[in-house]
Amino acid sequence: MAGGEAAAAYLLGIGRERIAFVTGTPEPQPCVERRDGAARTIVEAGLGKPPVLVKEALSPTEGQAAAHEIMAMSPVPDGVFCANDLLAIGLINELIRLGVRVPEDIAVVGYDDIELAASAAVPLTTVRQPRRELGWEAAELAMAEIGEGKSHQHRQVVQRPDLVIRESA
Repeated sequence: MAGGEAAAAYLLGIGRERIAFVTGTPEPQPCVERRDGAARTIVEAGLGKPPVLVKEALSPTEGQAAAHEIMAMSPVPDGVFCANDLLAIGLINELIRLGVRVPEDIAVVGYDDIELAASAAVPLTTVRQPRRELGWEAAELAMAEIGEGKSHQHRQVVQRPDLVIRESA
């Protein structure tokens, strides 16, 4: 949820008022949390519930298809938060082909900070998860469970994602 909140807050902070969310189906729980966090932030800003486009997959091809749906909306969103970077990169590529200026006309934020995000035609603003920390924490939790046996107490660990600001927003 924190990543969705950060993405929406950033878009709002740069003056975007019509923000849409693009996701895929089946929608994994982390994507649901991103959507919910973004929606809550946008609603709390007094802008109403954002439109959600649900595509058939979390892929660049579906991001391209989403660009056409975004452009058909009335009014056209001035900001888009995508559930992952692949959707966002496909969306940006198609928006550019359609003559839309990114970020001037539509700002786009992705999620995951995949390697391609920084080197895309329009470098992608994205939410980066602390992968290394997540891996270490998972390993420590597994080792603790193995070592402690039945006396092990399960715990949930939450890592805070970071917003990586690049040219797309």
